[in-house]
Amino acid sequence: NSIAQRTDSRKKLSEQFVNASIKIGSKKLDDVAKQVSQKNKLFEKYHSEMMTIIHSFEGEIEKGREAEEKFAATLRQHQKFFVTQRINQGKILGEMKTLLKQFNSAWDQMTSAHSTQQGDVTADLKKELAMLQKKYLMESQNAQLAKMKQNMHHLLSSTF
Repeated sequence: NSIAQRTDSRKKLSEQFVNASIKIGSKKLDDVAKQVSQKNKLFEKYHSEMMTIIHSFEGEIEKGREAEEKFAATLRQHQKFFVTQRINQGKILGEMKTLLKQFNSAWDQMTSAHSTQQGDVTADLKKELAMLQKKYLMESQNAQLAKMKQNMHHLLSSTF
């Protein structure tokens, strides 16, 4: 009886530990999924805003070229202003495109790191569960061996 109670107690304790580990692991996976979702939303918003700005700058550059052609014959001073404005906007546009490329590269690296992290969390949970199953199995086997020894001892002592 005492061994059976201890076995039941250990079994319940192991089950509680497994359930707690699964719950913690699930929460970690949920947290990672929420972070990825939030980051995806931020990426989409940032990308959309950047594309709007880039299109705006492209339109402005085009307007600058048109104005440059209209005033070229009569207003040389204005022509210099618009050329300078177009050059500066081109530099800004180039810098913005470079920043967008850098952002996309960093985003890809972060996404890869998140995938690796999620894989690591899953692998760790699997290892933990395997260890708990092995421990539970060993405890069960040890309890059965102890009970068998006790029964054998009792049988041997009652026959002699």
